[in-house]
Amino acid sequence: MTDDTLRRPPYSFRRAIIWIAIITALLCLPFIAMQLTGEVDWTAGDFVFAGLIFGAVATGYELAARAAPNGWYRLGAGLALLIGLFTVWSNLAVGIVGSEDNAVNQIFFLIPLAAIIGTAFVRGRADGIAKVMGVAALLQLLTVPTAILWDQRVIIFLIALSVGWLASAWCFRRAAR
Repeated sequence: MTDDTLRRPPYSFRRAIIWIAIITALLCLPFIAMQLTGEVDWTAGDFVFAGLIFGAVATGYELAARAAPNGWYRLGAGLALLIGLFTVWSNLAVGIVGSEDNAVNQIFFLIPLAAIIGTAFVRGRADGIAKVMGVAALLQLLTVPTAILWDQRVIIFLIALSVGWLASAWCFRRAAR
C-alpha cells in the first residue's frame, strides 16, 4: 500500500458529493415537469420519499462497492439495485397491474424485499447472491399468471424484470469465480 492509500478515508467526501448531485438532478426532473404540465403533481412528501429511496439505493451501492472483490460484483449489485428500484418506483407511481391502488400490486414489493433478505442471509458472498438473484428472477416470473388476469400487457414488463434479475445473477456468478 502507498502512503496515499493509507491516508484516503474509506468513504470519500467526493463520492458523497457526486451521489448528492445525482439525487438532486433526479429530483429536479419531476419538479421541472410540474412546471410544464399539470399531469405531474408531486407533494413535498413525494420529494422527500423519492430522496430517501434514491439515498437508500446509493448507500446500498456504496456498501456493495466496498465489499466488492471485482467489477462483476459491483455490476451485479448495481443491476440488482436498479431492478429493485424500478420495481418499487413503477409500482408506487402507477402500479404494475392496474392502478397503484390494486391490492395485487403488493406482491411485487416482496421480490426486492426477498432479494435484500436473501443477500443478508448469504452474508454478501457472490456465489450466494447469484442464487438469491436467480430466486428473485423465478419469483418475478411466478407473478406473470396473476398479472395476466388483470392485464396481459404487463407480461413483457415482468419478463424484462426477470431478465434483469438473471443478468445480476450472472454477474455475481462471474464475480464468484
